Amino acid sequence: MYARGLSAHTIRNYLSDVTQFLKFYAEQNIDPLKLNRIDARLYLAFVMKYDNTATLMRKRDAVRQFYRFLKNEHHVNRNEFEFFDRMKVNQDLPKFLSQEEAARLLDTIEPNPELREFNPPRRRQPTQRS
Repeated sequence: MYARGLSAHTIRNYLSDVTQFLKFYAEQNIDPLKLNRIDARLYLAFVMKYDNTATLMRKRDAVRQFYRFLKNEHHVNRNEFEFFDRMKVNQDLPKFLSQEEAARLLDTIEPNPELREFNPPRRRQPTQRS
């Protein structure tokens, strides 16, 4: 993992995630070396309880990398997690300025007489909507 340029913090979290993954299947009496796609979905459903998108993606990526290693070392025939692309999770809409906030921001710009070609326009008063 160091070869991939991951920080020590990320590696520690990956190890914690893989440990949680193994513990989850031990509690389910499922051999993690004999998972099928339904078993893989079971774990992904379990980790969906995390509200933090970054945590959710990291947990999925940690298990995917773990299974990539197991497959490369011939401990498993298939990586059931490689088929799960980015999971769709709720994302917040971007924050934006209101028309009034944008106008106030523009009003803070002082005209520069040295820039003859550009002087910001003065703010128009917002029209009242009825």
